[in-house]
Amino acid sequence: MRILLIEDELAQLKRLKKTITEAYPKDTITTASNFEEARLRISESEFDIGIFDVMIGTQSIFEILKGIKLQNKQLIFLTGNNSFAIQAFECYAVDYILKPFSEERLHQSIQIANKRLLKDSQIQNDSQYNTLVQSIVNQSIDSISLPNISGMKLVLLKDIVAIEAERSYCTFHLSNRETITISKSLAWVEQKLLPLGFFRCHRSWLVNQKHVTEFLKQNGYSLKMTSGLIVSVTERARVKVMDWIRSFSISD
Repeated sequence: MRILLIEDELAQLKRLKKTITEAYPKDTITTASNFEEARLRISESEFDIGIFDVMIGTQSIFEILKGIKLQNKQLIFLTGNNSFAIQAFECYAVDYILKPFSEERLHQSIQIANKRLLKDSQIQNDSQYNTLVQSIVNQSIDSISLPNISGMKLVLLKDIVAIEAERSYCTFHLSNRETITISKSLAWVEQKLLPLGFFRCHRSWLVNQKHVTEFLKQNGYSLKMTSGLIVSVTERARVKVMDWIRSFSISD
C-alpha cells in the first residue's frame, strides 16, 4: 500500500508519518509539506491512500484536486476547519477528520480505505483472474505472476509451498525458500487457489497439498512442508486435514 501524506505543519507531518509507519511498517509513505510539492505528488498519482491537510499555507488542497482523476484512490482529509466537508465528500472521501485528531480515528479511517481498495481491486481483477484460474485448471498454463517491488515475478504453481497472511498482505513461501509478498488478503488468495490443490489450515495459512510431508501432533497440530516450514493447524481445520491424509492410507 502506498500512502501520500500532505501537511504543511512539520511537527504534525512528523507525527503523522511516525503513527502510520508504526502501524503499517511495510507500506510506502511519501510526504509533501508545501503547495507546489503537494501538486507534484498528487499529479504523479503514485499513491493508493491520500491523507491530506485541507489548507496548505493559504491555499486549499481542492485547488489541486480539480481535474485530477481519483479513480482507485482513497482520500482522508484532516483540517481545523469544518467548512470544507461538502467539497471533501464530493471527492468521495473516506473521512473528514477535524484537528486535533485521535490516532484511533485515523487508524479506523485507514482500515476503511483499505477495505475499499480491496473491493475495487476485486471488481477490477476478478474477471481476468478467473480466466487465469480456468486456464490453470485446464492445464494450459502452470504458473502465475505475482507483483513485487521490481515488477512481476512469474511463479510455477508447483513451487508454491504455502501462503502466509499478515493484515492485508500475503507472503508466498516457495520451494527454494524464497518469499514474495503481495498486497492481497488471504481470503482473496484462497478464493483463487482453492480449486488448484491448496487448502486453508489456519486463519493465517494456506498450504499446497503437494508439499505436505507430515502431520504433527506435538504442542498442538501442525503440518511439515517439503521446505522444512512448519505450519500451524487450527482445531477447526484438523478434521479436514485428517480426512485428507486418511485418503492416502493403505490401512483398514
